[in-house]
Amino acid sequence: MFFKLEKQLLLLLFSSLITLNKPENFERTKRATHSADDIAKIVAKHNSLRSSEGAGDMEIMKYSNYLATMAEDWADQCVWDHGQPDRTDKPWDSIGQNLFLTSASSLDVESAISAWYDEKPDYDYDTLSCSTGKVCGHYTQVVWAKSNNVGCGYKLCTTVYTNKSKTVEQGTDAFIFVCNYGPAGNYVNVKPFKKGNPCTLCEGGKMYCDKEYDKLCRDCPAESIADCPCKVACQNGGVENATECTCACPSQYYGADCSLECKDNHDQCGKGWPKSHCSDPSKGAYDYLKQFCPKTCEICTVGPPAPVPVPVPVPVPAPVPVPAPVPVPAPVPVPVPAPVPVPAPVPVPAPVPVPSPVPTPVPVPSPVPSPVPSPVPSPVPSPVPAPVPVPSPVPSTTRGPTPNPNNPAPPADCVTKNLQCQNGGYAIKSGSQCICKCPEDYFGSDCERVKKQLSFGVNLYLSVSPSQWDSLWPLIRKYVTNSINDICNSKEYFSQCCSTDTERKDIAHYIYIQRAELKAADGYPISHKGDRSLAVIYANPNADNDLCKRAITARALPSNFMSQDLLETAVMKNKDALNQVLGSCCNARIEEISRADPNQHLGGGVSGLRTLMVPIIIGVLTVLLF
Repeated sequence: MFFKLEKQLLLLLFSSLITLNKPENFERTKRATHSADDIAKIVAKHNSLRSSEGAGDMEIMKYSNYLATMAEDWADQCVWDHGQPDRTDKPWDSIGQNLFLTSASSLDVESAISAWYDEKPDYDYDTLSCSTGKVCGHYTQVVWAKSNNVGCGYKLCTTVYTNKSKTVEQGTDAFIFVCNYGPAGNYVNVKPFKKGNPCTLCEGGKMYCDKEYDKLCRDCPAESIADCPCKVACQNGGVENATECTCACPSQYYGADCSLECKDNHDQCGKGWPKSHCSDPSKGAYDYLKQFCPKTCEICTVGPPAPVPVPVPVPVPAPVPVPAPVPVPAPVPVPVPAPVPVPAPVPVPAPVPVPSPVPTPVPVPSPVPSPVPSPVPSPVPSPVPAPVPVPSPVPSTTRGPTPNPNNPAPPADCVTKNLQCQNGGYAIKSGSQCICKCPEDYFGSDCERVKKQLSFGVNLYLSVSPSQWDSLWPLIRKYVTNSINDICNSKEYFSQCCSTDTERKDIAHYIYIQRAELKAADGYPISHKGDRSLAVIYANPNADNDLCKRAITARALPSNFMSQDLLETAVMKNKDALNQVLGSCCNARIEEISRADPNQHLGGGVSGLRTLMVPIIIGVLTVLLF
């Protein structure tokens, strides 16, 4: 997984895989670098696994001594956390990183890499998400198509720490195995690879496959490698160039095989992600523009529409001239005898008029509607699977009015105001205004906010308006969730997170809270100081989480809320890193963090009694030492 944060990367929770029983012949030794045999195994294992994905753009993985040196230097610190040593000459703007921890007597590099890849069943390629309670960021980094360099290092540590200041111990006598990847993978809302026929979607457009791993892209001419198989297959009228193993695409299409339509696929193209970042890899939006905004970045061009054919008039032949008529001589008059007188006619009675027939109405055909062109769908963001519901004492906000038969009928002049009182609230008259009367556990103009959420919540004062919240929340959620899991796995905070007074004695890293259990308070964010905003978040971990259930076998049900102290600590721990990501993504930052207080946020509507329910934990705690 990665740690470099100049780009907006998806920081996924790392996991540790350990053997809990330490053998008697455990030796405290360290090799400075991997052997040539281990290096060959590392490269071969990665390429073998990458070949099995059915990808059209998967690149061959090569070993980088530079990345290996960085990994060794980081492993030497014995810190069970992501990071890189300071370097000024890094060949990649951002570097990915996977970690592995084991207390076995020796380190098997192939087993470590397999353990990362074994997260695959928990990853959904279509929704870009992990199964609830699972980790899959190691897998996605191993198979990230564009990550084509790897370098690894390790150390056998007498003491393993959970933080860079080395004030919190994770455990003792364990191997830390670190692999760095260049360039980094795990970008937000980006698939790790493109499905397709092998080597038909290679980056750069040349569709050569490696000779040994014939399902992995390799620019063989650039590396002076002959006889690499060419898999060029152009679509949409693209013209094959067998010599270069490329496609020349028509103006409406782009991509290695001309399969992509030339259009932007994100609403941030040219807006939140400015066009000026298209040509500068050091800019935060560079990778996103390249991925989603080909039209803005002029990676492709949209040609003029095909001309509408103009009907050609059919020439009408000139009329054939008619010859003038030949004059005919006038006839000679013949004398006519005088007429014989005819008797007067007998009058005939006038015929009875017959009424005119009523014309049969001819039905007028209904107009045939003009064909409506099929709408072109807007780009659909990657769907996020609905989280598995977790029982929670927090009453969920009901959207829309919630009628209560015990509530009084609204005043007559308030009926037309269309108040949307939620959560059992009802309309009342306050002076000349109609407002919502809220139950004691709710407040807000529509009774949409929940006091208990604020009692355990933390305020995030953001530098941008509430309209940007949908872009910020997934990143905030991931970073804060990771931070909560880190501190709760540490010896310093374990007892507070799991409501036990027993010290933790193992070094495993377990899940304490899922991302879906970190929530934004109902009715937030709200506008704050003009164009800024205030959001409130709270943590609602499942009492039966992996971390606590492994340490405690019998206990009373603890509060489902994380304390404000712990949540504030977790947010502060990753604030700087999170701000770098928010800045790169959305030109935003968290300006201030504080504990939320329901009494400071009351506004709009009338709330009931402001008493807060304090959870009481009763029971006997039995500790399982493991």
